[in-house]
Amino acid sequence: MLKTCLLLIGKDTTFELKNFNKKNIKEIEDNWEKITESIYNAAKLLKNFGYAGYLGSAYILSSLAYFYFLNSKMNESDKEQALKFVRNAQITSYFTPSTDTKLNNIANSMKDVKTFESFNHNLAKHQTSPLKITNDAIEEMMCSSSHDRVFPILQILYPHLNYKTTTFHIDHIYPKSKFKKENKN
Repeated sequence: MLKTCLLLIGKDTTFELKNFNKKNIKEIEDNWEKITESIYNAAKLLKNFGYAGYLGSAYILSSLAYFYFLNSKMNESDKEQALKFVRNAQITSYFTPSTDTKLNNIANSMKDVKTFESFNHNLAKHQTSPLKITNDAIEEMMCSSSHDRVFPILQILYPHLNYKTTTFHIDHIYPKSKFKKENKN
């Protein structure tokens, strides 16, 4: 939560005592309503995407909250691009390792952008830590059994399913009912 507050007010997110000085704390207090609203909107968006219980890193929420903090609202295109960001961050485990560096990348990539698409573009082009899916990442994903990485892949493969209100158990590919003797064909 503290790193998220620092991110939202545009300060260094490194978890060091010097970053929690009186000036920064005052700025957090002065922006508290906007900070909490931005975090709430980000959490609500993630829930609408079906990520309640499937989020691999809280810093994904922090990134969405930062966009809300800077822009207050998302249009449908922004929401589509935000979902792309969430999926890519989940699939690539973007925020592990080097969380502080990645949060600074988020802050720099989101500065002065008005759309989530521009942010995604900036982050994909980042020199040291780009967020994009590569062929190597796809190969690695095929061997993954991590729910955090598998869930967004299933969302891409099955976009018509209701991920907001349905709980999916990612422990088998076929429904258990198909394995009963009476269903044998």
